[in-house]
Amino acid sequence: MTAIVIAEDNLNYLDKITSWVLREPGMELLYFARNGMALLQDIISKKPLPDIILMDIEMPLIDGIEATCFIKDQYPQIRIIGLTSHSTEGMAIHALTAGMDGFAGKALSEYILPEAIETVLKGKLFIDTRLDFDTDYILETVKKRKELIAGYRNALPTLTPKEMAFIILAATSLKYKQVAEIMNLSEKSIHGYFEAVSNKLKLSSRLHLTLFAHQHGLTHMADYTSNF
Repeated sequence: MTAIVIAEDNLNYLDKITSWVLREPGMELLYFARNGMALLQDIISKKPLPDIILMDIEMPLIDGIEATCFIKDQYPQIRIIGLTSHSTEGMAIHALTAGMDGFAGKALSEYILPEAIETVLKGKLFIDTRLDFDTDYILETVKKRKELIAGYRNALPTLTPKEMAFIILAATSLKYKQVAEIMNLSEKSIHGYFEAVSNKLKLSSRLHLTLFAHQHGLTHMADYTSNF
């Protein structure tokens, strides 16, 4: 059985995609989340981990791309398929660079998801062919960006997994109290993580940390306006 988690804030689409998973042979729905913050809390606290996350890209609190950055850093074995109504080549590049394994449009997605799931479970990237994108261009761009990001990461001081998790979450719009809730820590401990990380990276404020994280590809956010 393939264990599925759904992250989706639109109730109509959530109902539609949940019904599809429940009736699809060989699939098991573990749970669903209505926003990115709830998803991360569930991923950390609930077992077993899913094989696949069907991830809405545009969600409140933490969007699907930001959530993907955290999940792929902490749980790289989980496969993530991004689902969106904003189907542009630019969005596909953002999603795949952040670590998503697949990218598909929401329209009639039940007809494409079996192929998408089968593809990403084999360790291959999936791009919805119905979108009529220049797939070669997308894949080449993503490859170059990931190589650049790997270079940035290799040049960083040694960071613990918890410190990296903190950086990714601190670069979102979440309050420190919400970051603490996700990491199952006290707010005081979160401020301690900021001190430790800022000393290692020679940064003086959360704003500087956020800019650093985005400039060095440690996290990303969805861009709904750019088509590159």
